Amino acid sequence: MSTIVSVDVAPATVSTANSSTTDAVAQRLLDLFVGELGGRSLTTEIQRHEIHVRVALADWVNACRAAKRIGFDYFCFLSGLDWLNNPDQTTRYENVWGTVEEDEPAADGAEPVEVVEVEPVAVATEPSGPRTGLGGGDTRFQVFARFVSSREHRGIIMKADLDDSNPTVPTIVGVYAGANWHEREAWEMYGFWFEGHPALTHLYLPGSFEGYPLRKDFPLLAREVKPWPGLTNVEPISGESTTAESVEEGAATT
Repeated sequence: MSTIVSVDVAPATVSTANSSTTDAVAQRLLDLFVGELGGRSLTTEIQRHEIHVRVALADWVNACRAAKRIGFDYFCFLSGLDWLNNPDQTTRYENVWGTVEEDEPAADGAEPVEVVEVEPVAVATEPSGPRTGLGGGDTRFQVFARFVSSREHRGIIMKADLDDSNPTVPTIVGVYAGANWHEREAWEMYGFWFEGHPALTHLYLPGSFEGYPLRKDFPLLAREVKPWPGLTNVEPISGESTTAESVEEGAATT
């Protein structure tokens, strides 16, 4: 049986150099959490009444247990993060597909649309290495979860760095049963292997599906056929194949 630690107990002072708020309740909970974990948290921040903590992967399960012991009794969600830089992501469709005027010529008898030359906007150079948001990080992949205290109305977001080539993390289903579905989704969409999970089975994709759709380097084949917005139903039915020519033919007949 777990014991809930009262947040009215005066905690030891813990340094939170990156804290961006003076929320006394959140600070008290953070101090309690760091104490429960033996001071082994890597980075901590408080922003807008939300606690952000990054812990070592080896402490992932213990950190989740510590959060539950101090009153974070509600499991909110668990997912993954991919911090891979992709500087071409925001402009690749414009570069490939051109402008509307180029794609849609004026109808017969209509006055041609004047195309205004626009000077290209300088794109800021992406810094080398991943940018990992609140709490920082040292790897491309991270697992993160959010828990909420129903008593104090504060949330804690916990995250841990994963190995880029073998993103493996211990399951927390034994701590928060609600993590079962979320870990299955993170396994299916990010390729994170959750050690000890009772049944890592597919939720959305067929068993023969290759790749992990939420990774930033996953090829969006539908976008190669037509940019978004455009045809959305380009996934082939099982046993069929979809090509750019077949999609164009289908669009012409509708």
